[in-house]
Amino acid sequence: MVTTLPEATARLGAVDLALGNVLGSVMFNTFLLSYADPLFPGPLLAQVEGSHLFSVLVLLGMAGTVLTGLMY
Repeated sequence: MVTTLPEATARLGAVDLALGNVLGSVMFNTFLLSYADPLFPGPLLAQVEGSHLFSVLVLLGMAGTVLTGLMY
């Protein structure tokens, strides 16, 4: 139920709420990765399958865009 909430808010016409929910989720997951990386033996992002590499890079790019936007 919770994972479909952004799609439900987009269907209700609250696209900005859905986008904020998705970006907030990406930022939170990136925050968790920053704490998981030192605990993992070896580079954490090296464990990503090749088929998921594009989506990981897109999500990191989204997080970088949000952080850059917050600086200005």
